[in-house]
Amino acid sequence: MLKKIAGNSVVALAVAVSLNMAVTSSAQAAGFNEAMTSGTFKGSLRPRIELVDQENISDNAQATTVRGAFQYTTGTWKGLQLKAELETVMGIGSEKYNSSANGNTQYPVVADPSGGHFNRMFLLHKGEGYSAGYGRDEITYDNHRWIGNVGWRQNHQTYNSAKIDGKVGALSYHAAYVTKRYKITQYATGEDMKNTYFLNGAYDLSFGKLTAYYYDYEFDNGSNVGTQTYGALLTGAPGNFIYRAEVAAQKRDKANAGADASVNYYHMIAGMKVSAMKFLLGYELLGSDSGNYGMKADFGTNHKFNGFADQFLSTPDAGLKDTYVTAVIPFSGMKFVATYHSFKPDNSSSFDDYGTEMDLVLARKLNRQVSLLAKYAGYSAKKNSANPKNNDVSKLIVQAVYKF
Repeated sequence: MLKKIAGNSVVALAVAVSLNMAVTSSAQAAGFNEAMTSGTFKGSLRPRIELVDQENISDNAQATTVRGAFQYTTGTWKGLQLKAELETVMGIGSEKYNSSANGNTQYPVVADPSGGHFNRMFLLHKGEGYSAGYGRDEITYDNHRWIGNVGWRQNHQTYNSAKIDGKVGALSYHAAYVTKRYKITQYATGEDMKNTYFLNGAYDLSFGKLTAYYYDYEFDNGSNVGTQTYGALLTGAPGNFIYRAEVAAQKRDKANAGADASVNYYHMIAGMKVSAMKFLLGYELLGSDSGNYGMKADFGTNHKFNGFADQFLSTPDAGLKDTYVTAVIPFSGMKFVATYHSFKPDNSSSFDDYGTEMDLVLARKLNRQVSLLAKYAGYSAKKNSANPKNNDVSKLIVQAVYKF
């Protein structure tokens, strides 16, 4: 009798355990399914017309393109989330511009080739005060000078990486191990990286923010060229005063026919707020190593710096000194920004002036979804056969952005 009771108890226990496992499994499946289907969707459309007149190219560029981006982020399941974004860029009409991929070299460059891909596919885990994960995603630090997504161009720059971002009290930190970079002109293939680490940390102070960074990278293309960029910056806006002070150094192995290179970087800004307006005076130096190598920002959103005519996306070997003044003036629901640049080399015995540039921007945000922008850039070269930027360039861009 006892054996029968014991046997029945075992059977009952086994059934109970099985039912509990089934319920738990069902709950987990339901939780997973809910996380996958209860996420957030957002997207944007960005049509743009870009006109370029470049002195040494007879035909002007006329680029009409549309960027579409559609992003879905799942809900959280056991702290995990998946972020996916499909990006597509389409040229409208005949491509009267050099997209860097269409072979139309009779026109100036507008680096927006047609194509599409999943530019984000990132699995992340969110914990208390941090998120960490692996996959393809954008990486942006600080003002995008060194690490950015080149968000101005239609195809954004993305990276395959394992990364972590977090904050502990007044300290914020970012770290990434990068295995591949997809440039703005790349869709199906990227550039393999090796021994590539991005490290960035910042501390909030009562009068501003102190940031330090170290970026060590090498393109896996057989060149065996390694680059280390490290520096610190202090930014703040106490009262009506605005300031930025940044100092950095860069070392590159085998940068010039087997020779090493070592260069410095400085970026200083002082400005004032006057009512709703801002006025800034800036000086940025990208140093040169004896005229043989100019400091590089290989992953930066370089369109933001040194003029919207894009003459200094890559620093010339003679380096660059950029002295500029900027005025930001809001009026009638719009924002007007004007910047004047004076460009000079850091180290050159054959010329002493690249030229000047005037940049004008007019922006209007109609509502939470729609914004409009017009941008003009006019670069005037200092005529000298030794000047590598010896041709005048003017650009006019008109675009709209619709977010949903």
